[in-house]
Amino acid sequence: MKKNNIKNEFKKNGFYVLRNFFHKKKLDKLKNKIKSIIKNDKYYLPIKNISLYSENSNLLKGPNGNLKVNLDKIETAKGLDNISKKSNSISIRDPLINVKELNDIVFSDKLFKVASLVLGSSKIKLGYIKLGIFFNNKLPKNCINYFHTDDLSKKIKKFNEVCKFAFTLSNNSYSKNEFGILPIKKNKLKFYKQYFKESNLEKKLQKKLVYPYIKLGDVVLFDPNNFFHVANKPKKKLRIVFYVEFLGPNNKNLFNNVKIENSIFKKLDPKKKKLCNHYQLIK
Repeated sequence: MKKNNIKNEFKKNGFYVLRNFFHKKKLDKLKNKIKSIIKNDKYYLPIKNISLYSENSNLLKGPNGNLKVNLDKIETAKGLDNISKKSNSISIRDPLINVKELNDIVFSDKLFKVASLVLGSSKIKLGYIKLGIFFNNKLPKNCINYFHTDDLSKKIKKFNEVCKFAFTLSNNSYSKNEFGILPIKKNKLKFYKQYFKESNLEKKLQKKLVYPYIKLGDVVLFDPNNFFHVANKPKKKLRIVFYVEFLGPNNKNLFNNVKIENSIFKKLDPKKKKLCNHYQLIK
């Protein structure tokens, strides 16, 4: 890895693709484990019923958590095909507990070094962790299917520094990713809006959009707070993405609802324990 390239590209364009960052064989095993877990609805967080909304509903242009109606147990028990007709995505409950192999990724030295590099400090902490399943369907877009920044703020905030890693675990071939980013820092743009379509941008800005080509083993590192980004629906039936977020040294937005097994926490070295000492330890 060329450290200067990573940091410079991250600061300037808001993203960097880390090629061959993890071994494909390891990720294939992980993918198979996840595919077996997602068949059981006991692992799901509440799933939003997007089929109730029209394409023009402003309620869909916002965080997923703002939607009030979830699929009931009868619907989720019918399986993924049925869920895909009602919702755009599933989030897996407590991913570090239910897919223990993910801890090897989260607490890898490689990840820590890159996060420390782009955030300019080793005094960083882990933030939001998500394992998401996304569907190709004909339902209206919602949430991350629109361009947005995670902080939903117009201002650049020093205390809000974040970097996020996105691992796509369902893409073996080298292909154009559903993730897209406008590589211009938001404070340098002449407009401010949240949750908009590509077609809402001026033509000259549309031409600047980047949808990187990636394959299994590659990781997209990006700045979710300061650059507008999008996750389009998958071109094929299902996409699995694992997100790991790191918080800068001045960031106080600690995520206390992430759970980790105490047995795994005890095995971490002191430096790694500091990354997640705000997480919930589960016996």
